[in-house]
Parts: sequence; C-alpha cells; structure tokens
Amino acid sequence: MKIYFHNYMTREGVPSDDPQYADLLQALEIFSGLNDSTENFFGIIDPSAKIIQFVLEAENQWLVEIPNLPSHVNDQQYANFAECIEIITSTFDENRVKIFPKMIKVDIMNESLQDLL
Repeated sequence: MKIYFHNYMTREGVPSDDPQYADLLQALEIFSGLNDSTENFFGIIDPSAKIIQFVLEAENQWLVEIPNLPSHVNDQQYANFAECIEIITSTFDENRVKIFPKMIKVDIMNESLQDLL
C-alpha cells in the first residue's frame, strides 16, 4: 500500500501526489507521530487507487474520510486515535480501502460531518 502524510510540527511529510510504499508497521509508526498537532494528515492508497485519509481536527478527534470524486459525496466518520489504528490495520490486512460501519455519506460541497451529527 502507498501512504502520504504531513506533520505540521516537524514539517515532515510525503505529498499525496508522490506517495511512498509502506508496510503496516511503517504506516502505524508514522501515523502515531501525527497525534499531536491539529491539521496533521495521513492517507492510504490501495492497489485500486482508492483512498482513505485521516485529518486531526481536535485532540484525539480524527476525521476519517474516503473521497468520492467527482461527486464529492464522501464517506466520513470521526474516530479517536485507537479507532484509527484499528481502521489502518484493517485496511492493510485486507489490502483495500473499504467503508467502515460508522461512516456516513457527506456532500462536502454543501455540508460537514458535524452538520449531520
């Protein structure tokens, strides 16, 4: 699987337009280093080019999203750090991005996940 990320505190990252291959342990190590600064993000790209991404919005509150272009009706959920670890592990174990049970469809051009909760 390929990953991309950005850590705003350390200014380290891998751009989404040039993702790098990583195994589960590498991905978890990188993700674990992102839990300290809002707006840090992390993404996984599966072999079919489907993406799941994580953005730290508040302390221990990650927005987890599967973008659906061009419709912009994305599958989203909020997750804490431990839930994100489970999602990342499941994604790597299954070698694919999938919709998780807590996700809901959000028309991101007209609403936010928070609006729907």
